[in-house]
Amino acid sequence: MIFPVFHLGAFAVFEAITFAAFIQIWDIIMYLTNKFKAKIERIKAESEAVGEASGRAEGEASGRAKAHQASLDWYRRRESAIARGVPFNEPPPFLKGDKIEQ
Repeated sequence: MIFPVFHLGAFAVFEAITFAAFIQIWDIIMYLTNKFKAKIERIKAESEAVGEASGRAEGEASGRAKAHQASLDWYRRRESAIARGVPFNEPPPFLKGDKIEQ
């Protein structure tokens, strides 16, 4: 009868070692997961900041181009009116205070 008890004791030791190894492996997996999550979040935040800055620069350039075009159109209307001898009372777009129409 001692023989089966010996096997059960050996199995219990093997089971404890296997369980401890499983816990260690699980800890390593969780550590790596958290490490990569933090890295991914940092990269995502950096790319969003770069995208926002790029979009802001694009918007400013577009706004300047629209303002320039509005001033150029106003100047051409003014020169045309002066050439025809018609009074021109329209204020320049930068003095109107209105937003430039898109």
